[in-house]
Amino acid sequence: IILNHALPFRKKVIRLSDIHEAVFEYHYRGPTVLRIITKDFRSKSFLAATLRVRHWFDLKIALEAHAIFVRTEAVHAFDWD
Repeated sequence: IILNHALPFRKKVIRLSDIHEAVFEYHYRGPTVLRIITKDFRSKSFLAATLRVRHWFDLKIALEAHAIFVRTEAVHAFDWD
């Protein structure tokens, strides 16, 4: 379940079994983005400016524990690689 802090009534539910891969992206002068790619190759991105590096790392470990491939294109923003 993905929640919006500004609008708490907006929820986006994505089943773990539908996720093909997750991508952590970093845009110039913007927040880090979580892009979810489903098994039917649809893509949805979620901005997450309030998450800290340890939260991204915990999310990466949790997704990999469910056998979801995680790609980090924000290598310069994170220091775990």
